[in-house]
Amino acid sequence: MRRVLNRVLLALVGLLMLVGGSAAAARSRGGFHGRLGDALGTAHKPLITPSQTERLTEHGWWWWVAFGLPGVVLAVCVGWFLAQSRRRLVKALRVADAVTVDGHALAHAVEDDVRRIPDVISAQARLVRRRHGPQLKLAVRAEAGAHPYAVLRAVRDEAVEHGRTSVGLERLPVDVEFRTVRGLPRRHLH
Repeated sequence: MRRVLNRVLLALVGLLMLVGGSAAAARSRGGFHGRLGDALGTAHKPLITPSQTERLTEHGWWWWVAFGLPGVVLAVCVGWFLAQSRRRLVKALRVADAVTVDGHALAHAVEDDVRRIPDVISAQARLVRRRHGPQLKLAVRAEAGAHPYAVLRAVRDEAVEHGRTSVGLERLPVDVEFRTVRGLPRRHLH
């Protein structure tokens, strides 16, 4: 729910900034007429008069407000946007009424099992939070002559199955990124 609220608020802030920027561009081109044009001024009439500008620039705080405030707003918005797309790692996984398992420990155990599979050079695993439960993200790098089907079947049937049953999960979805040493195209398998 919080994630949906964040995305809605982020979309509203973005829409507000888009409307404000479009209005400023339209004003600079003389796009407003009538009462609205009188209130906002024409393209040739500035929003802040030169006498107002002189008075503001005499104060030292003006420059901090004029440049610092938009900079802070931009930094907060960018940080907020990046936080929406970040995957949250599972730190603890409740497997029984009073038993929890460290998510990092489960991911490292699966990594170790995958590295023991013939033709596998390296593996990296992360347990991420999904709407319907945890998901294992696995990056596997194999020898150039490795048979992808055999390696992936061993990953699924041995390493992932062992990790899933050891903590008592009914299901553990896996997203595997498979690569070979030569750097052949990546294959994403779900």
